[in-house]
Amino acid sequence: MDFKRLHGFHEGGALFVTRTQRGVLFRRRYSHPIDTSTGVRSDHTVVLASAALRQHYPDPLRRNHYHDAEQDRSLRFLTNSFDLPALTICLLYKCRWQVEIHASHCTSLGPSDSSGSNGCPPGSCSRWCLTGCFGLGSSNKHPPLSLYA
Repeated sequence: MDFKRLHGFHEGGALFVTRTQRGVLFRRRYSHPIDTSTGVRSDHTVVLASAALRQHYPDPLRRNHYHDAEQDRSLRFLTNSFDLPALTICLLYKCRWQVEIHASHCTSLGPSDSSGSNGCPPGSCSRWCLTGCFGLGSSNKHPPLSLYA
């Protein structure tokens, strides 16, 4: 994992959610209460155990363990967000899969005219991500985390 890059996102005020990689060791600082009926198995505040990696990301991180019952697999996420509920962090990552599907659809359409447009309005994929994941569209009739294009 590129912790130096992630720390740059963090210092810039961006929220990130990524899958943790095997072999990266953390020290648990705190265990947050969870509701296991949602699929969340753990929610911890952690720091990097390696002094070398801590130079690249010295701040605490949040590590979530989630069991996706639909696909019967366990997923572990790392984020810099301590404000959102653990389940929301997991759903944001799941939402990311849908955004990637939409983005690949936009790029797979190919140029439709001489200007090189691919048929998707400029910025539609990023707007779709914001409206789909966070409910930031022009109308508030959609609940947060609902996906719509």
